[in-house]
Amino acid sequence: MLLGALLAIYSYTGHTNIAWLLLLVVLNGVVSISSFSVPIRYIVLSLSILIGLYLQIEKLNILPNIIWLENVKTATHAPFFNIGLNGDKLFMALAYLPLLPMIRLHPRQVSAAGLIFITFIYLMVTSSILVTAGLFFDYIRFDFTLPTFIPIWAFNMLIVCAYEEVFFRGVLQNALMKCLPRYSWVAILVASILFGYAHHQMGWTMVGLSAISGVFYGSLYRLSRTLWCPVILHFATNSIHFLFFSYPRLGA
Repeated sequence: MLLGALLAIYSYTGHTNIAWLLLLVVLNGVVSISSFSVPIRYIVLSLSILIGLYLQIEKLNILPNIIWLENVKTATHAPFFNIGLNGDKLFMALAYLPLLPMIRLHPRQVSAAGLIFITFIYLMVTSSILVTAGLFFDYIRFDFTLPTFIPIWAFNMLIVCAYEEVFFRGVLQNALMKCLPRYSWVAILVASILFGYAHHQMGWTMVGLSAISGVFYGSLYRLSRTLWCPVILHFATNSIHFLFFSYPRLGA
């Protein structure tokens, strides 16, 4: 209700695309109401996910973005970039949070130490493959740096990783796995491809690298049954990129 009220107020500024976010709130509200039959709730959830995908991929910038720093640079071979949060994606993550208990996988009984170990192994494999591919396609270059704005970047990136994992793993992949219980890897692959394509504005190399990373995030989520693991893996992978290589890519 609070999100809907905020959107209604913001709609007076003349943003016609605000209807997409309003519709998302309404659909998620219907899904969360237990009085509706299960088939109806899943049909509405499917519509909600399709709208979420559209907003993730098109980047309409309906809500204002939160920009902490503008035109910063990590190292010699890196381009300038902004550090900030996408207002639409942040809003969508908050809108989908109430639905996670309904569509999440049954948790596994794994100790915290076990989850940390599994995530570390995944980090070693994921980062090795991505670094090799990035160097091969001349997308990144070794460029170790410790910029003064690391705390701001880390805080921002943790939120970015969280809201991306909430949608692509917590909502999309979970919903696909519910529909395809015997073909969970198909669900992981589809969610990963769409996750990669959501980065298309950064070029096709980034799409491919993101899709590959999505496979590891998704498989770790399937194994651990907790979103914390893919969020941490996502954040750690991006941190290695940020600290040791040209970020976000090799400059022109």
